[in-house]
Amino acid sequence: MSTDQLPETVKAVRDGWQWTCQSGAVVSGLLAAVAAQLLVFFKPDSSFDPNINTQGGAKGFLLGACYAALFLNISATISSFILIDNLGEIGFRASCHAEKLEGLTRDVGQHVTNQDKLLVDFGASSGLLTFYSGILALIIAVLTYVMMQESLALKIVMGLIVGFTLLPTTIFIFVRPIFD
Repeated sequence: MSTDQLPETVKAVRDGWQWTCQSGAVVSGLLAAVAAQLLVFFKPDSSFDPNINTQGGAKGFLLGACYAALFLNISATISSFILIDNLGEIGFRASCHAEKLEGLTRDVGQHVTNQDKLLVDFGASSGLLTFYSGILALIIAVLTYVMMQESLALKIVMGLIVGFTLLPTTIFIFVRPIFD
């Protein structure tokens, strides 16, 4: 293998993450559309039980969560495209001879790292954070609506389900890197 070609393992990692980013961009785009639809649904007072005060802070919080979900998911979509572009540079950067390009560019030549650090080095941190935050804002918006509208039993069940579904993701994104 010439020094201008990436090892197969590196190609597989790069291709896998590019595919993941493409999927993430699609999911983020769809979630932004869902947030926009929820915003349209939650905006009028007719979407709420007439006995609920919609002029208070709960409705404002609900709309704020929808707006946050909309913008965070749009940002996550854009971040995914940027990361796809950055990951495409791995082959170019690896084939460059650092001594010939000294002062012209950065991060060329050999790059020794693990898979997670590679993603951080190529800009995945902000994209993953906005992706997770956009999902979280959407879940918070729906849960807020449930808390405003539904019976106590459903509020408790939905709260437990949300906690149960968010726990593994939160551990994977925020806790696991601390111990790696």
